[in-house]
Amino acid sequence: MKGTSRRTAVSIFVFSLVFISMLFSLAVAAKVVDSGRGTIQYLDEVSSYAKKHLPLSGVLNKKTSGFWYLKVDDAYINEVYPKIKKLLPRGFFMAPYLNRKSGVGAHISVAYEKESIPQVMSSELGKSFSFEPKEFKIVGSKKKQYAVLVVNADSLKDFRLRAKLSPLLQNHEFHITIAQKKD
Repeated sequence: MKGTSRRTAVSIFVFSLVFISMLFSLAVAAKVVDSGRGTIQYLDEVSSYAKKHLPLSGVLNKKTSGFWYLKVDDAYINEVYPKIKKLLPRGFFMAPYLNRKSGVGAHISVAYEKESIPQVMSSELGKSFSFEPKEFKIVGSKKKQYAVLVVNADSLKDFRLRAKLSPLLQNHEFHITIAQKKD
């Protein structure tokens, strides 16, 4: 009976730790969506700023590794990050795509290396594709989180369908990563 009681106590303790961790994660995420402090309204204003003041199209590119992306104006990171950084939970920093020699800058991922895009689609490289900023979200896992500007990009969905791929990359909405957090 002692062994069963001890296992039950350990199970309850572990469950409590997991539950408290989940509550903490929800509380951190709530900081970004707490409309009581006007955060949602402000993020909507930043999204509106992007719609009004930043280019709503980008140019399709491909790295030699096979990664396809829509190159967008770096102002999506340089101008938007300073407007939202105080609203983000602790630990977020500007997306590093601007600081690396091999980085592509601000972009929307279109297809990863492991996806097979027919050679005929290479004729689309260098073409302009339009999108519209929609909303901000924090997405990711326990180890990595991203603050992203989700965009509507029907032209990119159409491109993926013509390339015989699913309309969305890994079933995620198209987005521009503005900031990230690593644990």
